[in-house]
Amino acid sequence: MLAAVTIRSKCLCPRQLCCYGWLTEGPRCFVYSVQEDMVRFKKRYFVVEVVPENHSYFRWNALYKAVVESVKRLHGDFGLAATAPGFHVKYCNVETRIAFVSVGRGPHLLVASALPLITEIGGQAASVRTIHVAASMKQGFLFVKKYHEKKLKELEASLNPVEKQRWRREKAQAMRYR
Repeated sequence: MLAAVTIRSKCLCPRQLCCYGWLTEGPRCFVYSVQEDMVRFKKRYFVVEVVPENHSYFRWNALYKAVVESVKRLHGDFGLAATAPGFHVKYCNVETRIAFVSVGRGPHLLVASALPLITEIGGQAASVRTIHVAASMKQGFLFVKKYHEKKLKELEASLNPVEKQRWRREKAQAMRYR
């Protein structure tokens, strides 16, 4: 059985723009309570490899500025405004030259198109390669782990027999001290 909706009093919304100012359920109208609820902000994480030409180090803030400049140069004020709310450089390792760039889902396509066009970071010539796009930092780090393991296997395959034997000995010794 359906109950009849009764109008009890005026709406308590500060603007009184919803429900024509009349309260239909509870102390607040339905539209106002829906507007207050927070919605999850979905992000995409770019796992990028920064390749400087002269093997120099870079800082995360220099990478941040380079990406912002590239997005502005390619997409203008619209691209800058669309990517700004969720854009961060979350992780930056200067030894492995791996960085995580986070941006909101949707505008991440603007950043994806701007990343390959970066030619300079912090005044030094460099290029940025996107190696993975992840939906969470955890998945990004799992990919980085597999990526480094693959690179180590490629490096081990390129060693001559004497270096390969020494490599295996050092690897076995490191496993013992774990």
